[in-house]
Amino acid sequence: MEPRKWFSLIDKVYSLANLESAATEVARNGGAAGVDRVTTEMFLDRKEANLTRLSEALQTGTYKPQAVMRTWIPKPGTREQRPLGIPTVSDRVVQNALRHVLEPIFERDFAEHSYGFRPGRSCIDALARVEALLEALAERLLCGAWVVQPGTSPCFCQSIRSAVNHQPESRMRENRPYGSEGGETGNSTGLSYPSRED
Repeated sequence: MEPRKWFSLIDKVYSLANLESAATEVARNGGAAGVDRVTTEMFLDRKEANLTRLSEALQTGTYKPQAVMRTWIPKPGTREQRPLGIPTVSDRVVQNALRHVLEPIFERDFAEHSYGFRPGRSCIDALARVEALLEALAERLLCGAWVVQPGTSPCFCQSIRSAVNHQPESRMRENRPYGSEGGETGNSTGLSYPSRED
């Protein structure tokens, strides 16, 4: 049976109820300000106006995400540091709003043994599954200890890239290309924030 195809999902993304829910999640998660230096508190101080403008920008196709701020954080157990990208609060709200709409459509297609970036699953769950499989294998082969060094990062990157390149158009179709009405614009969301001196 052909999977269901969804049309015109953007109206679900820019609905104020969805954006409100997304903003609540962003506030609950906290996190640092992005390149615009706007904190979650500053965004929420004018939440209604900001969500309305975000909704309008998404609806008209003029929404354009801002640059992601790069910072470095310590890598546990080493002297190395790993890069971390911090989107602006408004971009995190939009990302969550998109996730609310897209996740239920694509989640059902994932294999039961997939753990990366899935709701209610973590790397701890993946490791527990690997351990259970190894124990079952060891019992069947009647042998002692195994040494396993999983290397999932390149595999995951390649498989996710393949899925991103081929999967979305088979499940959804927008009636207009995104941005067709707004053209190429700068940061045109028009969000309002109190100044840092307020």
